[in-house]
Amino acid sequence: IDGSFIHNIADNPDNLVFVRTLIDLARNFDLDTVAEGAETYEEAEILANEGIDYLHGFAFGKPELNVVWPKSAPIQSVPIAIIPGARTVSS
Repeated sequence: IDGSFIHNIADNPDNLVFVRTLIDLARNFDLDTVAEGAETYEEAEILANEGIDYLHGFAFGKPELNVVWPKSAPIQSVPIAIIPGARTVSS
């Protein structure tokens, strides 16, 4: 789901209705949902509570130019501890 519908979702009831509709549509087609641009913990929590399967955005970390992990480190998912029920992608 595009970040333009996620931004300020707590204060925009029209966006919340639209996101709920997209979640329902995805469920009816047995599709997972991904919300992009969750910039605050409040937005991430609302989306998780609405049933979004995957989230990404600044609420989880901002992009960095400097690599902070060794190049030889295996790719792994990081649990999202702040949001009960959120899922992560496993490699």
